[in-house]
Amino acid sequence: MLQMSGLSLIEIQVSFLLVSISVVGIARLQLASQQEIEHAESLGYAYGLLEETSRRISLNSKSSDDYRISELNNYPPYQCLPCSPSQMIKLDHSDISELLLRHFDQGSAKIFSCNGGICMTIAWQGADINKCNESETCIERLIW
Repeated sequence: MLQMSGLSLIEIQVSFLLVSISVVGIARLQLASQQEIEHAESLGYAYGLLEETSRRISLNSKSSDDYRISELNNYPPYQCLPCSPSQMIKLDHSDISELLLRHFDQGSAKIFSCNGGICMTIAWQGADINKCNESETCIERLIW
């Protein structure tokens, strides 16, 4: 009796199915890791912007209460040299707005009074700046 060796069509199809499932799993894992990297990068920029804003307020601390602003996105460009303290606030708002627009997709920010100090909220990717606690694409911190 003659015996044939080799793989049957069913065995080949099962192995293709297993390879396909593995490839899809790897692709999903890569997509998830890329999203986490982008989220971490956005958080890094946001914390950097919070730190920069805090530094600017501390340099102009006599006018710190005047830094409050409800919307920092699309703040008009401003130039002055030398700058008075009130002009410095406008220049800082302009610079912070530029950084916000440069680093965040659909970014918005506000500076406001809270807990006897000054807080800042930064939201990106269309997050509602007034509902920061409900979003992963928004942070709110005491900065001064």
